[in-house]
Amino acid sequence: MTVTLTREEAQQVLDALICSVPHGWSPNLVDQHNKALKTLRARLSAPEPTLVLWNVKSNRLASPSDDRAQVFAIRKLEWQGLTDDEIKEIVGGWGSLPIDGYTRKLFDQIEVKLKEKNT
Repeated sequence: MTVTLTREEAQQVLDALICSVPHGWSPNLVDQHNKALKTLRARLSAPEPTLVLWNVKSNRLASPSDDRAQVFAIRKLEWQGLTDDEIKEIVGGWGSLPIDGYTRKLFDQIEVKLKEKNT
């Protein structure tokens, strides 16, 4: 299940998590708490996506003369690379901890190729 929050709602959740003090919590709960804080802070610090007009029939940016029925507003997202934690999730039990130089370099090269194909 996916839950979508507005920025204001996400900020309220972050504020509540910051105010909750994990005294007596198990190490697992403390880790989950800290991971939630880190995730929310990262998402809230990301820039707001901008909207662009896209001509779906021609698969290009829309121009003023385009048929309005073929033009849709889409969110333009900035490229975000993978974090070491995300790489650990992908690599799972096959990877070394922490992410070593070879693994990081491999994922960096994959990201470069993906950027080339998608920009």
